[in-house]
Amino acid sequence: MNTFLLTIPLKETEDVEWKKPLNSYLVSIYGSSSEYQHDLNSLEKIRQDIRGVNKDLTGLRLYYKYFSMLELIDLRIPFAYINKRKNIKFIWYDAFEPSVSHDQTALPFEKASTLFNIAALLSSVGRTKYEEAKLSSPSQDADNCLKETLQYLQQAAGVFIFLQDNFLHAPSEDLHSSTVGFLVRVMLAQSQEIFTLKAISGDLEQKQNSLISKLCQSTGKHYEDSTKINMSGANSGRKVSSHDAFTIIDSNDLSEGDLDFDREQSQDSEDSNNVTANIDPLWIAILKYKASFYRALAYYYNGLQLEKTQKFGSSIAYLTKALNTLNEIPGNILKSIAKSGSAACYELVDSYKAQKSIIEIKLADVTKDNNFIYNEIVPSLVTLPEIKALDAVKPIPLNGSSQFIEINEHNYSNFLTNVVPLDTHELLSYYSEEKAHLLRNEIDHVEVSNEELASVLEYYKLPRELNRVEDAIKQKNNVTQKEGTLANEASSRIKNISQEIFGTAHEDEKNRREISRIKVEIQKIVQESESYLKNNNYEAYAEYKNDLIKLKKSLLDANKSDGVLFSLVSGENENVYRLLVGGPESTSLKIMLGPKASDSLAGQSYENEVSLLDIDDREIPGATKVEGSPEGLTDQLKTILSELSDLRVEKSRLIEELKKDIHKDDISDIIILNSKFKSSKEIKKVIFPEELKKFEGYGQELDRLVSAQNEKIASLKETWTALLQDAKVTEALTQSKEQEDRIQSFKFQVDSFYGEKWRRYHSGLASGVSFYSQLLRYAQGLRDDIKSLTQEMASHSDLARSFTGLSVQSSGSGYSSMQQQPQSGFANAPSHLSQFPPAPQPAPQRTASASSLGSASFSHRSDSLTYSRPPPSLPPKVSSPSGGPIANPGLSNRSGSQDQSRDNLIYNQPSKYEPNMYNFFSKN
Repeated sequence: MNTFLLTIPLKETEDVEWKKPLNSYLVSIYGSSSEYQHDLNSLEKIRQDIRGVNKDLTGLRLYYKYFSMLELIDLRIPFAYINKRKNIKFIWYDAFEPSVSHDQTALPFEKASTLFNIAALLSSVGRTKYEEAKLSSPSQDADNCLKETLQYLQQAAGVFIFLQDNFLHAPSEDLHSSTVGFLVRVMLAQSQEIFTLKAISGDLEQKQNSLISKLCQSTGKHYEDSTKINMSGANSGRKVSSHDAFTIIDSNDLSEGDLDFDREQSQDSEDSNNVTANIDPLWIAILKYKASFYRALAYYYNGLQLEKTQKFGSSIAYLTKALNTLNEIPGNILKSIAKSGSAACYELVDSYKAQKSIIEIKLADVTKDNNFIYNEIVPSLVTLPEIKALDAVKPIPLNGSSQFIEINEHNYSNFLTNVVPLDTHELLSYYSEEKAHLLRNEIDHVEVSNEELASVLEYYKLPRELNRVEDAIKQKNNVTQKEGTLANEASSRIKNISQEIFGTAHEDEKNRREISRIKVEIQKIVQESESYLKNNNYEAYAEYKNDLIKLKKSLLDANKSDGVLFSLVSGENENVYRLLVGGPESTSLKIMLGPKASDSLAGQSYENEVSLLDIDDREIPGATKVEGSPEGLTDQLKTILSELSDLRVEKSRLIEELKKDIHKDDISDIIILNSKFKSSKEIKKVIFPEELKKFEGYGQELDRLVSAQNEKIASLKETWTALLQDAKVTEALTQSKEQEDRIQSFKFQVDSFYGEKWRRYHSGLASGVSFYSQLLRYAQGLRDDIKSLTQEMASHSDLARSFTGLSVQSSGSGYSSMQQQPQSGFANAPSHLSQFPPAPQPAPQRTASASSLGSASFSHRSDSLTYSRPPPSLPPKVSSPSGGPIANPGLSNRSGSQDQSRDNLIYNQPSKYEPNMYNFFSKN
């Protein structure tokens, strides 16, 4: 369903000479106008451009910019002073009768004519957007165009209302109050019509018939109101001479917000109903047609709604009334619309015919159903209740246009910016000081209240103490194992240490087993080496026996050192180590850190015990918190603290808003306007106090917040005192304090064990494995040397016996055997010696040259057998984690303390028998 929108014609005008009069004034006041030449040229150019603008957004923007400049000229320049020297004449033609012109020297006439054309352009742009919506195929584009149409039509109504309320005694008929009021009604009626048509087109399933009926009734009412105004024509109304003064009530009313429009009040006087402008008769025909057409639509959609609710009698009555309303439209109105020659007007006639046909068909169907099925009584049309109208639109004021606001703000800062009288500057400075004094008072008031709140919270140590009390209550009720803040930090430290010890426990146990295994293997090697040396008295074995003695001594010293090392995690340290080595998730450690632990170092296990005697509902987790109970009091305190925090934030927000509003507040225009009629003293005593009242709301709200804060503080003190005096809370706090002390004490013990015992134990095991591994390789090398020497000596003994046998047989001297050379050896005896007895050889000499660990090297020479092997030595000395030697718990000092003695681990000190052997292993 389409419609035809009426557009208001533009007023024509002649050029205006702005530059010379304004330039003369600025020179007379400031001595020079060079800095304002750009502004004056822009003003004159825009005034020329608006004469031939197109009816589009570009033309609308030009008119907005020009009107904004007129407002600033009215505020910053005394126009009466300019007219005394040289009059500026404004010539405008009647919008509805272009042959009639009017000229004025009053600036309000120029402003009113400009506003009229702004409203006319808004109506034209709205109609253009509606035509685009009809041609748009995507529904989204059509909806956007319809929304813009509504905006522009409502803005046009708002501009006309501003014009009607602020400008009186217009010299032209188109600017007369009754004419402007008529145009307001037309714009609102058309905007209501667009909204109604959009609702109809969007309800294809007819689910909103009742709503559409009310919208149609409102549309018809708007059009009916516009036709009630007496259209007497330009010659039958009030005549005003073109030279009459054009007065203005308030030319600076752009910041007043929404302008309420009341159709009833605008019809109070007979003169306001007398439209003297020469309105086109086609307008009147269209308005009357639409008034009847939309009333008929209201009855029709109401009848459809009644049919849905199975009220067929009432439905027939409203459908009949809708058809009668269409039939009552005078034929001359339809003929006038049809003969207008406009395609859009033809659409109105087509809509009339189509809607009439639809109503007739629907009425016949409903009547038939009622006659044959329902047989409901059809009420009289006179008794039918009137449909309630639903207005969906309202005027949008001039300052509601975002485009105009943007232009106005730009011009305010860029057009004749410094053109302000000196007395106005002085008054503005005084007013700024008044605002600063008000702001300082409010800030001081808020800061004092904030300091009071902070001192109360600091005195009671809230909310930290409240959290501690709440944790203590929960621990007592077995709701949670959560500790207090200090205990929680200590528990975290203990758990971290336990996690580290737990992570290395497998490695430490592996190292201990490795040390035991190596020691057993070394002992076996020592026994094996001793078995080779047993019953052999060779002189060469003497040093090997000494090496074995030293090896066993080193092994004995290392074993004592092992005892010292293992004692670091045994004895009085065993319980601590047993608690930590299980990891932070172990049951024993959790019990130790829990509220029910008492003496974990004694090796006891703990279980949470719940007494079945004297159970209180308040102690059951999840039970309802009774008012006055500790749980209820803590909840009240948390609520109070939260409300106090909200009050503080709200006070800060209000202060910030007050600062912004005071900063934005600019009454220079008000001062300029009132300075024409009032003295500076009157402005200070009357205008300034009145303007400062706009900030009273902030002061009242801040006072309310401060009073609410004081009440909350009093309630906080009372509730906190009641909570601390509760017997259950006192007991819970005592238990919580004991638990924190116990956990802190355990933390100190764990820190001492970790730093002084375990870290030495952990690093000592690794050093012990390294030491024993080297000692094992040395023992193996020593065994191999002894074994090799034993074999060589046996081989040489056999050779000597063979030589002895040969000598006796050849000489026959009676030798029964060759004298044995004790501890001697031969290497590859030459063949020429086979005829002679072997000469005695010196005993083999052991060299002190170093070789690979545990290995022996033999040098074959004709005169002697030699080998080289290093003497036994110990690994490098290992320092404790703290930097000094590890204390030997096995040695007692004067005080009997083992921990204070110097560490004598064999891994960390050289052998006391061979100090020069300290560096042996490090070399290899």
